[in-house]
Amino acid sequence: EPSQDVRAFAQVGDTVYAGGLFSQVQDWARTTTYARQNFVAFDRETGVVSPLALAFNGRVGAIEATADGTALFIAGAFSQVDGITRRGLVKYDLVNNRIDPTFLPGNLRTVSDIKLANGAVIAAGNFTGHVAALNPTTGANTGAIAINLVITGDVTQIDLREKGASG
Repeated sequence: EPSQDVRAFAQVGDTVYAGGLFSQVQDWARTTTYARQNFVAFDRETGVVSPLALAFNGRVGAIEATADGTALFIAGAFSQVDGITRRGLVKYDLVNNRIDPTFLPGNLRTVSDIKLANGAVIAAGNFTGHVAALNPTTGANTGAIAINLVITGDVTQIDLREKGASG
């Protein structure tokens, strides 16, 4: 039986996007099986699986939609999406239905978590510095996070809060 590990969800309008580590999904009635490589989109009301079939060659661990619903940032332990080299983080353009060719973050390996905040994509994971603020258009490191964590292992999750907030 194939793995059914789902780790991330994002919703834009009536479409839900899910990522994890899997090779197929079934419709809500469990009558039709679809080949999907670690990423799937479906209608939140009907459960109908979308024809969008991005193929990630590794686990998808985080998905964040832009506030305007025009793009998805998808992170995880992958090095290719649909045969295109994108290591750990990709921006998917929902308007033009393509991987955004202008978003090219460098020096990333596994990206465990992402958040959109203060005009940046905040990424955490197994890469130099372990946490970075990236330009959401180009993927370039903005330098806004000037720390270099010295840790053994990976940063697996980030939590962004306003200064002085607790929780």
